[in-house]
Amino acid sequence: MVDYKFIIEKLNLQPLSVEGGYFNKVITLNKGDEQLASCIYYLITPDSFSSLHKVLKDEFWYFLEGDPLIQITIDDEKNLKRTELGKVSEGYSAISLVNKNIWQATKLKDGGSWALVATTVVPGFSESDFISYDENVLTKFKSIDDINQYTY
Repeated sequence: MVDYKFIIEKLNLQPLSVEGGYFNKVITLNKGDEQLASCIYYLITPDSFSSLHKVLKDEFWYFLEGDPLIQITIDDEKNLKRTELGKVSEGYSAISLVNKNIWQATKLKDGGSWALVATTVVPGFSESDFISYDENVLTKFKSIDDINQYTY
């Protein structure tokens, strides 16, 4: 199997300090001054994953290669959804949508080494669209048994 360090170098991925993982913004679709969509490569490892956060815009996830992922989403009523992303040939879904204003986190399934995805935010992402979890969020979701494994 390919070492994820090769992928980091090949795609010029950089650490994503607030959320975790490694990324590179690769496409921005503009119409005049308006950003219609933005797309990144995003790499997850056992030690650097997509920690609990929400984005104020819709975000599409596309599995590209590597090991399967578990993505959780939680709405404000504490409804939890788990989606497994991976190779279609192995029975997984390769695409997911995280609706705007929904808490989300994504990490490797147990035993995984790395996974590469692409995400597209519509309309395009800006830093002000990102909200990280805090102690109040963790207190709100304390009834979700494994919530702490999706945080740093």
